[in-house]
Amino acid sequence: MNKSIAQHYDVETEESSHAKGKQLEEEFSVLMKKKLGWDNTRVGVHLAGRDNRKGASVDIVGHRLDAKGKMFRKAFKVYTITFVLLMVIGVFYGLAETFNDGVFSSLFITGILFEIAGAVTIYFSNAYNKENVLVECKNIKAKVNVNMIYKTLREIDDYNESQDKEYKFKYHYFVSANGYIENALKYANEHGIICFEKQNGKFIESQYWQ
Repeated sequence: MNKSIAQHYDVETEESSHAKGKQLEEEFSVLMKKKLGWDNTRVGVHLAGRDNRKGASVDIVGHRLDAKGKMFRKAFKVYTITFVLLMVIGVFYGLAETFNDGVFSSLFITGILFEIAGAVTIYFSNAYNKENVLVECKNIKAKVNVNMIYKTLREIDDYNESQDKEYKFKYHYFVSANGYIENALKYANEHGIICFEKQNGKFIESQYWQ
């Protein structure tokens, strides 16, 4: 094989591998929203790092409200419903001229206050009562080894040490298209990483002790 053909083959192989990796990321991203309870996902995320000024590129970051955030979101819905009801009552009685202007104004102001309270609640909930997951995906022929697990652990530690506040990582997933070497799976489970493996078109959670 001459040099030009070999180089062309290498480029095609690299592009094919990249495409397979992206496909796995997109497929798992869909699963995260449908089955794993994540509200939003971002594929291909750049994380700040303390030791790495350029930061690290990670496959997927998931976002959702934590338990307190979900409670605040319910409160926001109650505030909004109350606001709408007060506006409807105010308009109805205002048109019927049953209430005087003072009563109508009171209803209007109360409704506005409820809506403002709801807006403030949901703002602070989205800003502070959130949780994130970092996901590493590997669509390679070989099984995932312990070095790959260590690398993704180091990335999340480096981000946490950077003092960046955009994400609050509470969970850590690793996804493999072809399984894990035994010591890699053990190491991942010991460090709180939830591992998934794609088998027969489905994502299955992998554990060291079955």
